[in-house]
Amino acid sequence: MRASEYVDRHGMRAGASLVRDDFELALKEFREADARYAGQPELLFWRCLVLLSMRRTEAALPHLKELFEKDGK
Repeated sequence: MRASEYVDRHGMRAGASLVRDDFELALKEFREADARYAGQPELLFWRCLVLLSMRRTEAALPHLKELFEKDGK
């Protein structure tokens, strides 16, 4: 399986979970994709959004910092 297929599969599952307000499952899906394909900025971005949606700001902040450092802005 190509990386993009793996990420897309977990991304689709995570998106479906978000629609159902199942943030824990969405976070799990993004973690699984990120564990296999670490360093994908898009995965990090979506993980941050899920954490923020769960009102887990303190958990999201280190990931946001990493994302902005990677982007160089």
